[in-house]
Amino acid sequence: MSKEVVMMEQVISNQIKPSFQRWLVLFSYSIIAMANVMQLVSYSPIWESAAIYYGIPSQDLQWIGNMYYITFFVLAPFCIKPLLVRLDISMHVIGVISAIGQFFHGINKRAWIIWIGGQSYLMTMVGLFVIGISDAMILIVPVFLSEKWFTVYERLLATSLGSFFQYVGMAYAYAFASFYFDILDDQSVINMKIDEMNLMIAVFNTAGAVLLLVFFRNRPPHPASNSDNIVKDPIWKSTVKMLTMEESIIDGLSLGIFIGLGWVYTTIISFELYPFGYTQAEVAINGTVYQISGVVVGLWASIKLDSQAKQGKQPDYDRYIKTFTSIGMITLILEAFIIEYVDYWMLIFLNFAMGVGLNSFYPIAIQSYVEKLYPASELVLVTGLLCLANMVGFVLNYLIVLPEFESFGLWMGCVIITPGYLHILLNYKTKYRRFEQEI
Repeated sequence: MSKEVVMMEQVISNQIKPSFQRWLVLFSYSIIAMANVMQLVSYSPIWESAAIYYGIPSQDLQWIGNMYYITFFVLAPFCIKPLLVRLDISMHVIGVISAIGQFFHGINKRAWIIWIGGQSYLMTMVGLFVIGISDAMILIVPVFLSEKWFTVYERLLATSLGSFFQYVGMAYAYAFASFYFDILDDQSVINMKIDEMNLMIAVFNTAGAVLLLVFFRNRPPHPASNSDNIVKDPIWKSTVKMLTMEESIIDGLSLGIFIGLGWVYTTIISFELYPFGYTQAEVAINGTVYQISGVVVGLWASIKLDSQAKQGKQPDYDRYIKTFTSIGMITLILEAFIIEYVDYWMLIFLNFAMGVGLNSFYPIAIQSYVEKLYPASELVLVTGLLCLANMVGFVLNYLIVLPEFESFGLWMGCVIITPGYLHILLNYKTKYRRFEQEI
């Protein structure tokens, strides 16, 4: 080995010093990410009762979910610059905003009831809009956080943990609402329980905000990866690259559609199962299995791919992306055909497979997309990809309440993702531009 190579390795080893603090930073982010998304699905198991609680038609309740989607693709592009300038201060601010918005939502039924004389749907929308502002930043942070704080051998696992805690939050909120509320409860009891559930979510948000203030820092004392030492393309150049390259556009559309369907699937399956006589508890178990299976298998895949990077091999993103999306596509078609004929345990198996197919590939797809357009800004690329996903989520969330969707919702999902799936299966290929500079 030449003297120059030895000296270069010594310089790198002196610069790349991962510290335990990175896990505290990731943990504090993950808690706020988990808490911030709970409200998105908490009313799904009690849709009709929640609509009565607010005194609105049941179809209007969809705007609780839509508020998240709208605020993201409207505000997220404006969040990139603050995150690039000071990640820590930006996260501290949005943690406080999220806590204020959720707590305002959680207590307005008690504080404002004196003046309004009932539950205020308008005030809830205001609170959710405030939460949506923070979510516009929170959703795009994991890939940037993993770039700054984690080595190339931990980057995918860090991205997965940061991303999947939102799924854990949705699973917890969905399961809690399903088992906490009884369909035999009197409406006055349901009203009281909704107040308590909203207050519980507010406490989660407040705890997350406190953890962010205590643990979250802008960057580690030393660079965690060589990539963090490289000056990335500015926002405008990254945006032009993402929006003008044909391959980037097709890749983004294909991956974004899958991600968007994955976010809304829990609500879709709720509407699909109730007409077949499934109980609230059975629907809740299926929704929870769907969320958790994607998290568990996704983390396993992330560890395997990080292990490949540690051995100096290119992580086989493509094989995992193609495998997981194929599982999702096949399972969705199968479920659309046989949902009215299968027994309960078969349905659980199908939703386990659906979680693997629609959720597990999410962080892998993000890191693969960043690799292909490197050195474009990670935040710009992820924002563009997730804007597409949020648009898909918005459209599906809007269609869910239509009577026709109850019968054809799964088939509609099949139609929406088929073109993207065919592109992923036949043409998608990662280009390891960042990896080749780091290893």
